[in-house]
Amino acid sequence: MGMAGPEWVAVDRTADGINAWAVGSSGSIIMRARSAQRLTLAATDDLEAALLEVLDPWLTNGPVPIVASGLPVGPLLAKGPGMIDLPCAPSEISPIAFPTTDPRLNLYVLPKFHQAAPIAATDGEEGLLRGVFVDLPEFDGMVCTPGLESRWAEVQDRRLVSLRGFVTGAIRNHFATEAALDADGEAFVDPGFDRDVFRRSVKKGLTFPEALTLHIADLLSELRHGTVEAVTARVRLAGKLIGVELAAMRDTWIGRQIIVIGSGLIASLYTTALETQGVPVMCRAREELSLVGLKHAYASLSEIPDRERRRT
Repeated sequence: MGMAGPEWVAVDRTADGINAWAVGSSGSIIMRARSAQRLTLAATDDLEAALLEVLDPWLTNGPVPIVASGLPVGPLLAKGPGMIDLPCAPSEISPIAFPTTDPRLNLYVLPKFHQAAPIAATDGEEGLLRGVFVDLPEFDGMVCTPGLESRWAEVQDRRLVSLRGFVTGAIRNHFATEAALDADGEAFVDPGFDRDVFRRSVKKGLTFPEALTLHIADLLSELRHGTVEAVTARVRLAGKLIGVELAAMRDTWIGRQIIVIGSGLIASLYTTALETQGVPVMCRAREELSLVGLKHAYASLSEIPDRERRRT
């Protein structure tokens, strides 16, 4: 007897690709799949092809509900139900039916969260933010999702009230390429990075954010003259850039609770930087919170009228 098919499928699109989980009737994960394909286009055909690449083996018995976070919502939904203005309570937002051409894709997407001024929107964090509100209903503070583009979400009075984004990782990698620092992956530094060097660099970035370009120029000069090793230069550059990011957000995290999303080196860098400032930090895995949010969203489908659930 073969393994029973999933009752539904959870999908979380990240900057690195698509993660999917086949969920059984008991709510347990019975299968996992991942694709490194990055979804940057809003075209429905591209979206369907990317999803089918991952989900096709799970759809042999016909369509099952698919609840997805982080998908491009496309022009049909971007100016309507696909964008929810702040402030809002993510756990109270219903998934929306997404029109598809393949009848096997019974697709629902979590709307993106939109901020009018300064203009900002989530880009893949919808599921994990819903997970924060479900799993930590009393949380009041900042949620930091590090990456090539890090994002800070402010939670206050059980509402998502603001979003800010930083291209810290992209700037870091640009200078790493220019200086031939041989950065390996998003985390940028080696697993055994010198935390004392990193903490000093964070402090310098926090204290003198206006001197960032001067500090980078000094570091590049040291590299050219061979007075600093590449491994140390990577740590110093990462510390200064993260320090400047923390300086820009200082008014929002001082005296607040902080959640850093992630379990790898990049999350460790942000956690270390914040702890250097005496800030209590809670680390949570993205997969864990995203699944909590997606499971809660799936449960809410029962509250959607039949005509909306059947819309394709």
